This record gives sequence, structure tokens and C-alpha cells, in this order.
Amino acid sequence: MSLNLNSYQTNLYQKIEQEVETAKHPLAIYLEGGHFDPRLWATPFSINSLNGAIDLASTLVRQFKKRIRIVLGVLIDDLDSKKSKGILIPETLETIFTQYPIVKRDRVLISSERNAKNRGIQTLKRKLPHELITEENDNLYFLADDSQRVLIARICGNTWIAHCATIMAQHYADVGRHLDQRYHRQTYPQIIIDFSEYYDRIKVNRGAELALGVFINRTEATQIWNVCFNDPDGEHYSIDYFTSNDYE
Repeated sequence: MSLNLNSYQTNLYQKIEQEVETAKHPLAIYLEGGHFDPRLWATPFSINSLNGAIDLASTLVRQFKKRIRIVLGVLIDDLDSKKSKGILIPETLETIFTQYPIVKRDRVLISSERNAKNRGIQTLKRKLPHELITEENDNLYFLADDSQRVLIARICGNTWIAHCATIMAQHYADVGRHLDQRYHRQTYPQIIIDFSEYYDRIKVNRGAELALGVFINRTEATQIWNVCFNDPDGEHYSIDYFTSNDYE
């Protein structure tokens, strides 16, 4: 059966198909594209990643029906924005939502990096002490999968400053919590699929490791799949897979 998917979509579809076949419960799948900086609005990557995510979601729903649950989302890179709230989704991205029958606009999850940064510090404080986190010279480090120490926060007196991995870890934890609340249970295995640009690959991968190693605590498995475009169309890309089973 021809599904009319491109290369990265095909790889994701085949991986999801394997997960569906072995899952005892429906899979809760989160697909995030359209990442944008409100100072720049929608870039070609924003447009193509959102189209790709929703197109894949549409195919998954047609093929697997009630064996999956889909949530769509957009993350706003508002760390350097002068606005603290009320940031609008670019009209170009809003138009994409209207082109797909699968999309219920009021159920699209819109997230903020600035909010994740603030919540991430609170989560770190609650989780400490932790075997994977060490403090040295007012810096907090996370022991990553490759045994590298990743700087996740700095402590300046009473002020804690979150670094990139903490921001992304909190974002993934927030997404996971949203999926649990949406479906009123923790018995659905979760797959969080995040589309990013290649220069953010280290940031999102370290965030995934920190999320699964420290931030997320669920009964069922959580997976984070980071798809990084090396060009705006996603013709050249990488996919990195992380699962909470690695931290049990």
C-alpha cells in the first residue's frame, strides 16, 4: 500500500507501526512541528515541519484508527521575546491548521520555552538530590548517556538560571503530563515526536535524556523521538530515539 510519505515520515511511520503491533494499550502520540521565534515569524522550517507533522498524523489516524491517540503541538521560542504573554501563532501556520480535517484547532497544544524555563527550575529543586545530578562551583550538571556532564543550571545566590537541556526537559515533561490528562490515565505508552532544526540537535537530545532520566515519572513507558532537519525541507535529517526503559 502506497502511503505517499517522504523519507523521514516513512521512517517514523514504520517505527510507530512496530510500536502499535507490540503495545497492549493504545499509543498516545504527540507530534510537534512549526517551531518559531515570534521575532522572525514562520520560517520555511516552521512551515514544512508543521505540514510534515500533520500530514503524518493524518496517515497514522487513517491506518491505525483507535489503536492510537494523536495530539498536535507547536513550541514557541519566546526566550528573547519582549512579550510575556499573548504571542499569536503566525497566520501562515494558522492557515496550515485549516487545511487538514484532522486538526481541531482548540485542541492543538501551544507551548512556550519561557514558561518551560521557569517551571524547569522548580522541577530541579524538587528532584534534588538525584543520582544523575551533581553540583560544582554553583553549577548543576547532569550525567548524560555518553557519560558527559551536561550543564543544566547555574546558581547565582538565590537565583537559579536554567540552561537549554532543562528547558527542553521541562517541555517534554509538560507534554507528557498533558497527554496523561487528555486521556485520563497513565496506562497509555507515550511517544513524543519533536521536529527541530539541526543546530538544536544537541539541545533537544540532552533535554530528552534529562526528561527521561530525572523529570518524567510514569507507570508506562515514555519515548522521545527527535527529528532534526538539516535543510528546510527535511530531505536531509537525523532521528534520535530515547526511551524511559533505559533509565529503569
